[in-house]
Amino acid sequence: MNRIALEYRRLTSSPIEFRSLLAANAIYALVLPVIEIFVAAYVLHESHQAVKVILYQLAIYAATPVAFLVNGYLLRWFATNQLYAAGMICSGAALFILMSYSVKTWAGGRA
Repeated sequence: MNRIALEYRRLTSSPIEFRSLLAANAIYALVLPVIEIFVAAYVLHESHQAVKVILYQLAIYAATPVAFLVNGYLLRWFATNQLYAAGMICSGAALFILMSYSVKTWAGGRA
């Protein structure tokens, strides 16, 4: 119990920017698995193939190290908040484009 109190004192003595960043990351970490469940359910519903869900999950986890490398490269020229905002806009735009297709296939064309 002493360690929890010590961690709490460290948190309350840290700058407000650090605490807000930590809170945002905690919320994101809690919400992301729920979002992934719904995305996997959507892929399974549209394709009726569990292999496509597995490939999607593998692609997500394989892309993470690549994203870290690209992010480190981009941090040389852009501020963190600019990259975060651009990433959120790109994510929203990609989801909007994907959801607006009338026919869902891997190639994006007409089936």
